[in-house]
Amino acid sequence: MSRLIWLKTIALWLGIAGCLLPLFSCDVLAAPSYKSGQAAATGAVNYTFTAEDESWVQEVRLHLGAVGQAGNLVIFVDRVTGPSYDVVYVTQDMTSTQNFVYQPVSPIVLQAGDALRVTWVNASNIGYGLEVVYTKGWTR
Repeated sequence: MSRLIWLKTIALWLGIAGCLLPLFSCDVLAAPSYKSGQAAATGAVNYTFTAEDESWVQEVRLHLGAVGQAGNLVIFVDRVTGPSYDVVYVTQDMTSTQNFVYQPVSPIVLQAGDALRVTWVNASNIGYGLEVVYTKGWTR
């Protein structure tokens, strides 16, 4: 057996053993790589993050250039399986808010084609920066 095949076999068995032992986890083999979708503009917030693969949304961050005015920021999921499965996660009045961070108790799991949407009228045309932080695939 060539040395390269031997090393690959050992690495595979160590990886499997690591996943089976409670002291270790599969995170060692596939450490989460956090990614983010970002948008910056003025006017209405109408952001859509569409998952290409299974993705886990960890956090949504919104920073306004000035204190927000009346109107609700809404964070919801538009499921590819149809509107019966769409869920609103947050409805937040933006009056007197300049920084808003939503961190779900557990990540929002999106399947390929599902879309996380963030909307707000922003009638005062306040400049904003929006970030959706997510990981692809399984993570803790």
